Amino acid sequence: MEKPIIYYKVVAYTHPVTGETVYRPQIVVREQTIPLDEIIRRAIDRGLIAGLKPSAAVQVATAICQQMYDEFVRGRGIKFGSYFYARLYLDGPTDADGRLTDANSVNVRFQNGSAFKLARDMFSFSNVEENDIPKLEFLLSSEDNAERDYLIRGAAVQLNGTNLFREGDTASKAEWFEIDSETGVAGGTPVATVTAFTFRGPNQLVCDWVAALDVGKRYRVVPSRSADGSRWFVGQSHDCTAVARE
Repeated sequence: MEKPIIYYKVVAYTHPVTGETVYRPQIVVREQTIPLDEIIRRAIDRGLIAGLKPSAAVQVATAICQQMYDEFVRGRGIKFGSYFYARLYLDGPTDADGRLTDANSVNVRFQNGSAFKLARDMFSFSNVEENDIPKLEFLLSSEDNAERDYLIRGAAVQLNGTNLFREGDTASKAEWFEIDSETGVAGGTPVATVTAFTFRGPNQLVCDWVAALDVGKRYRVVPSRSADGSRWFVGQSHDCTAVARE
C-alpha cells in the first residue's frame, strides 16, 4: 500500500519571548472526513465487528455518541481503551476569587492515546509551495457552454491548474476515483488512469473522454507528473461530475 500524502505549507510565526521568526509546517489539504457510522460500517465489512449488520451502523454510531454526551452532562470524562480520552475543561478568564461569568464555558477536549500514535514515516509529504507539485483548480469539457467541473459525456476533458507539466517531463498522469454519493468519500482504487494527453502545458492537460466515467456520478481527480519516469509528484485533487450531453 502506498503511503498517504500529506500536503503542507510553511507558516512564519513570531516567538512571543525572543521575537524571532519561527517556521512551522501547516497541513493545508485534507481528505474527506469519515463519519462515525461509516467507520462502523467499514469495520463490519472487514470482519472487525461480528454479528452486526451494516444497516445498523447509523443506529450504533448515534447510540455511542448519545451515551458519551450523557456521561459528559453528568460531569464525567470517558476513556476509549488506549485510543483516546475525553474530559471536561473550563475555559475563559476569571478573577482571583474564581468567580465564573458568561465569559466562561464548559468544553470537551479529546486527547489521543498510545494506540492512536502516528509516526512521520507512515506518510509521504509534499510542500504545496514548491513548484514540483501539480495542482488542479477546475476541469472543463471542450464544448460550447461547458460549465466548470461538469464534464459532458463524450467530450474531451481539460484539466486546468498549475505545475501540471514541465518541459522535459517524461510522464503525466490523472487518476479518477469515484465518490460515494452517500458518504462523500472517494474510493481507494481509481476507476480510470489517464496517461495519454492530446495537449500538455504548465497550466493545462487535455485528454479524450474517459470511458469509465458514468453520467450522474462524482469523481475525485488526482494529477501527477514525473521528470524521470520513476519519481512521481502527486498533486492536489479536485472533484467533478459526469453529465449527459443535452
